[in-house]
Amino acid sequence: MKTLLIAAIASIALSAPAHADTPATATLATPLAKPLELVADGRPWRCDGAACTGSVVDRRPRSAARVCADIVRAAGAVAAFTVDATPVAAETLAKCAAQ
Repeated sequence: MKTLLIAAIASIALSAPAHADTPATATLATPLAKPLELVADGRPWRCDGAACTGSVVDRRPRSAARVCADIVRAAGAVAAFTVDATPVAAETLAKCAAQ
């Protein structure tokens, strides 16, 4: 019985969905001459030309601002940033641009 209980608990734990990151995009103010792979807030991102794609932890402005700031440091100024196909607030983008 004890083995059955342990197996049931393990099955439930392993079948629970993992927290998925939220897709995001950034548009650089100046396109890159060659593709760039970078890590922004611990997540892989890829920039090609002016388009960068990756993810953020969640939809909160703080998460987007951290990722955006890392992109600015690695690839240059960001002209637009979306999280789950929704543009971030102007205030969040302004904070990012000030990096």
